[in-house]
Amino acid sequence: MDHSTIVKVCTSCKQEKPLAQFHKSKDGKYGHASNCQVCAYDKNKQWFAKKIKEDPDYYRYRNLKKLYGISREDYDSTLSKQEGKCAICRKDAADSVHGNLYVDHDHGTGNIRGLLCDKCNTGLGHFQDSADIMSEAIKYLNRNKQQ
Repeated sequence: MDHSTIVKVCTSCKQEKPLAQFHKSKDGKYGHASNCQVCAYDKNKQWFAKKIKEDPDYYRYRNLKKLYGISREDYDSTLSKQEGKCAICRKDAADSVHGNLYVDHDHGTGNIRGLLCDKCNTGLGHFQDSADIMSEAIKYLNRNKQQ
């Protein structure tokens, strides 16, 4: 069957549109969704706007779960254990760029190490999470201290 000539009526806007303007879906007719892409986008946009109104931190906590596998409770528990401060420099979370601390994790194992301010998190990244490189940096700083 040549799908390029098939048209479908969107259940939302009621307009007849080419099949290519519908997202693929195994549940829909011809393997495509019932709403056109424009209507689907608008519907999703409205859903997310409602979600953000209900919970302004929705995206942040959704990403924590998606990226690091931790829940809001896990993050808040770690933050409480760290007394609301960066695990390295002890800067308050509220003083961080976005008012939150970043989740620091071991890139090899994925294990969470703690919560860091933006500067400490970036610093570890620049030092490639290497204790050896950081140790050499400390030696360098100590050798070149201004007296």
